[in-house]
Amino acid sequence: MILMPKCTNVEPKFRGWGLGKTLLIALIERATKECEGLEQIHLTVVSNNKSAKRLYVSLGFEVYGVEPYALKSDEQYFDEDLMILRL
Repeated sequence: MILMPKCTNVEPKFRGWGLGKTLLIALIERATKECEGLEQIHLTVVSNNKSAKRLYVSLGFEVYGVEPYALKSDEQYFDEDLMILRL
């Protein structure tokens, strides 16, 4: 198992340039080259983060579950979607 950073994002002023997609494609390519036998990649995303989910789906990730109340910030809870990319 390989663990990646828990939180990755693109600064708001750099969004919309395709940087996130470019970084994810590079990460997926590197993981598949360096991890012999890698069959799938998992990630989680806050359920209401539509732009991030759209990006992940465009790369082939699928939602396979939801973790309710996964995160808490300022007394507000957020669900997380569990996503998988089968290679």
